[in-house]
Amino acid sequence: MITDGGTSAATPLWAALIARINQGLAAKGTGPVGFWSPLLYQSVGATGAFHDITQGTNDAQGNLDGAYPAGAGWDACTGWGTPNGVDLLGAL
Repeated sequence: MITDGGTSAATPLWAALIARINQGLAAKGTGPVGFWSPLLYQSVGATGAFHDITQGTNDAQGNLDGAYPAGAGWDACTGWGTPNGVDLLGAL
């Protein structure tokens, strides 16, 4: 049974990325990101700062009949896709 990954892996990686982005923003003389969700969904997500995941599903174990298929744009499997930290910093 696969138990690694998901939010257990993604959460600390996102925390580290946001910490690095906050360092970059401080170097620019601006404040930290703060509450991230509104920025992500209202302005940053659609800027092209993510690599869109267009193939696959969240069915890692093969028991969900391919539920939540990925496709172009936002989707339930991946959200916006995988982040590009440099582009995210630029978008902020």
